[in-house]
Order: sequence, then structure tokens, then C-alpha cells
Amino acid sequence: MLNQVRSMLLAKRDVVFLADHGFVHEQLLHYLHKQQWHFRLRLTGNTLIHLYARHASPVRDLCPPAGHKHFFQQVALFGTAVGPFHLAMVCPIDQADDPWFVASDEPTDAKTLD
Repeated sequence: MLNQVRSMLLAKRDVVFLADHGFVHEQLLHYLHKQQWHFRLRLTGNTLIHLYARHASPVRDLCPPAGHKHFFQQVALFGTAVGPFHLAMVCPIDQADDPWFVASDEPTDAKTLD
């Protein structure tokens, strides 16, 4: 399906691929990189994250307190440590049981969560 979309796009168009929970896979990340498409992918809480020299841990273990945001640059994803990518995290006060973990190919900041 993504190949069909790609064939309909103008050649020099910037693409930002957005996806929620169930679409985050290593194969997709490789495809997006090959196409030179940017992305913002919402991760599930059990997605493994590698921060710097630390062992991998589920992203939910890094969840900020309700009402706060955290940003991590140069992280790797999954047990295979694919990356580097960047991570934006927020735990909304009004939805503390549904935090957002967003992986991006570009450095993250508050605009990433918008």
C-alpha cells in the first residue's frame, strides 16, 4: 500500500508519516528511511527503548508524571536497537492513563506532540 501512495506523490514532496500504536514495526522504519520520509509514530508502552549506554526497557518505564513532557534524543528501538531516533513523551493531566510516546526521525520538542 505504501508503494502505491509513493507512486502518487510528487517527486520532491516532503512526507511526514503518522501512525498510531499498531503500525510500529522495524520493517516499516526501514521502509520510511529508504523513502526519505519523516515520521511520527506513537509507540505502545511495551516498546523497548535503548537510552545511551543503558539496557533496553519498556518505554512506559520512562513515562513522565501527569502534566509533564520528556524528550530524549538519539535513542534506539526494539530488542534489535534500531536507530538512532528521537522520542517525545507526555502524560496528559486529563488522561493520565493514556500517555503518549512518540518516536520521530527528527529531533523532538514540544511541537512534536502537537
